[in-house]
Amino acid sequence: MGIQRNRSSFFPILVGVATCCIAIAVTLFMTYAEYRWQRSMSVSHASEHAGQYKAILGKALAENLIVIDAVEGLLRLAPNPNYNDFQQLMKPLLDQRPTIKQVEVAPNAVIKLVYPHPEDSAIIGLDLRSLPGQRKVVEETIRSQSFRLAGPINLIEGGYGAIARKPIFISPDGQHDGEQFWGFITLILDVNRLLSEIVSEERDTMTRYAIRGTDGLGAQGEVFFGSPDVFKQPVVTHTIPVPGGYWQLAASVDLSRISRRWEMLMFTLVGLTGSVVVGVLAGILVLQWQHLHTKATRDSLTRVYNRQRIQEMGTQEVQRAQRYNHPLSLIMIDLDSFKLINDRYGHLTGDQVLQESTDFIEHAVRGCDLVGRFGGEEFVVVLPECDVCEVAVVAERIRFELCRTLSIDYQQVNLSASLGTATLQRSECFEDMLNNADIALYEAKRTGKNRTVAFSPHLIST
Repeated sequence: MGIQRNRSSFFPILVGVATCCIAIAVTLFMTYAEYRWQRSMSVSHASEHAGQYKAILGKALAENLIVIDAVEGLLRLAPNPNYNDFQQLMKPLLDQRPTIKQVEVAPNAVIKLVYPHPEDSAIIGLDLRSLPGQRKVVEETIRSQSFRLAGPINLIEGGYGAIARKPIFISPDGQHDGEQFWGFITLILDVNRLLSEIVSEERDTMTRYAIRGTDGLGAQGEVFFGSPDVFKQPVVTHTIPVPGGYWQLAASVDLSRISRRWEMLMFTLVGLTGSVVVGVLAGILVLQWQHLHTKATRDSLTRVYNRQRIQEMGTQEVQRAQRYNHPLSLIMIDLDSFKLINDRYGHLTGDQVLQESTDFIEHAVRGCDLVGRFGGEEFVVVLPECDVCEVAVVAERIRFELCRTLSIDYQQVNLSASLGTATLQRSECFEDMLNNADIALYEAKRTGKNRTVAFSPHLIST
């Protein structure tokens, strides 16, 4: 009996030790797995964003440098343009390209035209050869007839910029043979604005980005954005072509910030039991919250957004579209003769028609579009980034999907829908869009059903 008591008294200890050992093993495994996952995600994040920034910078450079081609075209038509002609060409181009600080035209390397007009008028008439260290560069550019991007450098007029300079050769008789040096077109780019996308990403303390290649020298050029340390152990590097050379973009991840999480291991071991209990309770609470959230935001029959939620999300989309000046459109859908379907086949069949109609609508739209049941047999689709032409295509695709015969419980149910579309106009709210789409929908119903009508102001009077 005494031996049994001793064995019984040791059993809780053995269970405790075994549980502790299992907990330690599980904790070590989970901590290591978390570390590996975080490292993989950080590297993947850096690589993905570096690729995106390469594309953004490449596109931004191309969109801005095309201005030089526009000026060159003007010069070939009129080799001696006046300032008014030059201003009329530059104003719309630069209004759409805030990255461009200045455009200069320099016949025979002497600055004659500048847009925007400089505050310091002394720049007019300045010979580019007289600038410090520029004579050799200017003469070499003329000799090689090469288009080059210099800098980034601190500009004389202030700021930090890159200078794109292209020599222009024009034939006096308008033919390509015997072209002679005419002068330079110079574009000054605001590098800080050009790199604004990467600057915002620098808030991520684990990922760092850097760019080198001043004067288009690539790996041999100086680092002009970020820290040179990034190039010591980069997780990814990209080449960005620029006139006369290339820039090199690199991203690195500070893995030491991940490894410091091992310091929390002892705290994890001590609180493991409590964490399990809390985790179970949290899981139960999350499941309950998800259930309640679904009931509050989703239509119980069709599982798409209910009226209140689609109005909330539609209002948010309107605010976003107005903030960033992006297009936004809305489609209101009404199933034709749905009351007759309910009366003839019964409400259960009517419910199945609504469910299948929802599937057809969701199949016809994009994943980012918002679909909601507005009430009864009416549905609303909110389409971000869709203008008047695009929403017409989507609406017709939905109408085509809904124009069919359904087989429900061995009964053939003819289905069709009328649609009204509206596109966001300046100063409108979501309620205005709904009202406009409803007016267009009414017109579709009035003119024969099974059709799409786009809102226009004249519909209000009719």
